[in-house]
Amino acid sequence: MASNDFDALIETALGESGGARLLLVLLRSETDAQTSGSGSLTPVLANDVVVEAGVDLDAVVRQADLVGLPWDLIMAAVLTDPTGNVPSSAAAEPHLKKMADDLMRSGDVSRYAVFDRTGNRLSISRAH
Repeated sequence: MASNDFDALIETALGESGGARLLLVLLRSETDAQTSGSGSLTPVLANDVVVEAGVDLDAVVRQADLVGLPWDLIMAAVLTDPTGNVPSSAAAEPHLKKMADDLMRSGDVSRYAVFDRTGNRLSISRAH
């Protein structure tokens, strides 16, 4: 049984036939002190990970913290390959770029899951 929403995403991805790659964009949250509850999210780092046994939130957080950049949230998606193979890092790259671009350009980020550092899923909305 998964201990948090992030690990539940991993469990689902592990069930994909042929394997999957986890797409991760680490985000830094900046809150505007003038307007309660509003702020911005900035992509800090994008990475992809093959979904396999041993990949869980703790492993992702440890790896992300090794980079030394401050981050608060994880935006995630799962990439599969219709041929049944695990997608390569090269295949993941344009998807990671799109994730970061969607966030920066106030695009549709509803297709991505966003988690806090403890693995709880969050809902983010964009300013209009």
